[in-house]
Amino acid sequence: MPPLPPAFRRLSHSNLAAQFSEQIALAAAPLAAVLLLGAGPAEAGLLQAAQTLPFLLLSLPAGVMADRSSRRRLMAGAEALRAASLLALLALLLAGWLTLPALALLGAIGATGTVAYSVAAPALLPSLVARDQ
Repeated sequence: MPPLPPAFRRLSHSNLAAQFSEQIALAAAPLAAVLLLGAGPAEAGLLQAAQTLPFLLLSLPAGVMADRSSRRRLMAGAEALRAASLLALLALLLAGWLTLPALALLGAIGATGTVAYSVAAPALLPSLVARDQ
């Protein structure tokens, strides 16, 4: 069997990095809420819900988008959205303006990018790898 194309390896590495960063964000946000903002259990739970709600609400619409548009553009836009949410979070933190609602909103925005990326990546696979591979 011939080796898999380099584009497949790039996709698998980028997917691994995207999933890893999302898991770090899911774990770090409640810790930041508790340690930096003094959030209690209820607030940490609401924050976690805000970060996971996009997966429930947006997976099917993102799948439709992945089927009807450029998957590469969707993935690039999703990563840009995640990067923008992280940069906004960093800016708010450095300015001392970070609040729990802002953290929840930015977490939901970042998760929205993750949903779009996670749906588009497997849909891109058939265009990268020949059927016999």
